[in-house]
Amino acid sequence: MPKINQVLSASEPRNGQHEIIPQLMIFSAKDGNALGRMSKSYSQFFSTLEEGADAAFLRDLAHTLNARRTTFPWRSFVVANSISGLVTLEKNISKPVKVSSSSKLGFFFTGQGAQWATMGVGLRVYREFEESLLMSQTYLQKLGCKWLLIGTLNESLHVSLGQS
Repeated sequence: MPKINQVLSASEPRNGQHEIIPQLMIFSAKDGNALGRMSKSYSQFFSTLEEGADAAFLRDLAHTLNARRTTFPWRSFVVANSISGLVTLEKNISKPVKVSSSSKLGFFFTGQGAQWATMGVGLRVYREFEESLLMSQTYLQKLGCKWLLIGTLNESLHVSLGQS
């Protein structure tokens, strides 16, 4: 049984390849016009970077923008999976919206198959989700569970793809 410390870290590739996952990047400012100026400035910065900037750079940038910066009432976002996608940030960023209150909840995944049986399988590319699955699997085994959580998720994937 794999241990949590054996889970790939976010900077390590899976199967020897770096997987570029689209990243949600949230920008905030004290007024809507400031977001326009900010996106122009970021676009200019990204145009100076080489296209070869890797997935870790995008992940780190998204983390910094989303979790390590002060949030202000005016917000805008972009989803990007490459530096070239960020060079055009000024054109692709969402329309600024004034948020009425600050919420700490961004995403909520029930894990109960609310949409389809394998809805959460795609989230396994995120280190935190994979670690959570492994912790849950360990806890279930301590309770006497005879099946493996991750194995069952993978079985469900094959069954839903008609590969059983």
